[in-house]
Amino acid sequence: MWLKNIILQVKNVVTDKKIGEKSGIVHKKGKEIRKIPDVTAVVLADLHMCFYEDIRKIKEVLRSEHYDCVIFLGDIMAEDIREFVPCAGGRPCLYILGNHDEWGQNDGIPGLTYIDGKTVSVNGVRISGVSGGSKYKEGPYGMRTEEEVRKALSYIEDTDILISHESPYHLLNRNRSHAGFQAISDFLDEKKPPLHIFGHHHIDNEEIRNSTREVCVYGCAVITTAPYSVTKIL
Repeated sequence: MWLKNIILQVKNVVTDKKIGEKSGIVHKKGKEIRKIPDVTAVVLADLHMCFYEDIRKIKEVLRSEHYDCVIFLGDIMAEDIREFVPCAGGRPCLYILGNHDEWGQNDGIPGLTYIDGKTVSVNGVRISGVSGGSKYKEGPYGMRTEEEVRKALSYIEDTDILISHESPYHLLNRNRSHAGFQAISDFLDEKKPPLHIFGHHHIDNEEIRNSTREVCVYGCAVITTAPYSVTKIL
């Protein structure tokens, strides 16, 4: 019962009319105004320090019928993802990698789609991704230079939702491992997607920057585009 109430609260959150209206997030580019169809995603980020009870609660959310896709923002152990994906009941499960993940760690997991430098469509909504955190040390982990992030983003044309592990440059932090990528800032300024979802910073935060709604997720949240809302799960 608690799960049903949490999911239904998505429809009761107040919408910011500047970007999101009841009929969907409005994307204005030149003279074109396009409304994004309704899509609801369960978004997971930075679960590498979570507990068994957190895993159990996430599985309950994923077994519900009130969402369209699952988005993994990185820094989630492969063994946990292997348990999560079957709970989604065949819904699209999209992922990128974070700085604590190893390149290729999720290869071969059935039902999981890697969208680094790629775009997929869910309910007519284009969702694109870019992996990696700032490269502050060597190793087989999901860390990249500015040039590597910029190259991955160059394969993405116009999109509705960009997902990444790291933030735009200096949006939330300025230290070496959390400074963000200028390449992401430049992509958002040029393409102006209505929504950007990222993790890495271990906080929940939301702001509007240059016509893009920036949403930082820590743990688990349900995000809906029409009407726009974010419901924190854990």
